[in-house]
Amino acid sequence: VYNAVEETMACLESLIGTTEIPHTVRVIDDGSEPLVAARLDAFAAARPHVTVIHHAENQGYTRSADEGIRTSDADWV
Repeated sequence: VYNAVEETMACLESLIGTTEIPHTVRVIDDGSEPLVAARLDAFAAARPHVTVIHHAENQGYTRSADEGIRTSDADWV
């Protein structure tokens, strides 16, 4: 995620609404503005199966995707 908060929130709501628990969701905040990071944190705070990982600065899609994969403990990613 990089500052595309409305699109990201719509995507997360759709994902959560159509996926059965148990599942986990990792959201990589790739250096977004503080308001975006706060909205992501609020979303995750209400959902124990959602985790947000914050980057201090934008590292790009590949590094963010790699971090999501590396930090996952799921059988399938």
